[in-house]
Amino acid sequence: VVECSWAHIDDIPFSHIASPHERLFPYLLATNPTNYTKPWWLNCVEALAATFYITGFDHHAETLLSSFGWGHSFQKVLLIFQFK
Repeated sequence: VVECSWAHIDDIPFSHIASPHERLFPYLLATNPTNYTKPWWLNCVEALAATFYITGFDHHAETLLSSFGWGHSFQKVLLIFQFK
């Protein structure tokens, strides 16, 4: 997880962050108010929740998302993409 504002994404030295895969998440839509419906523009909460769902820790994802008004919307996105 890279914690930064999307407004400053060009400042992140991704070439120094080693990863064998260019994009690690499947196609997911953001449901947070800032990036609503933008594919792959997840905030850190959505990224962590998606990780929990994909790896089978549904309860952790639900607990995390329950703290946000838009959290239930992201759970629906995860259901649509069959991560639960």
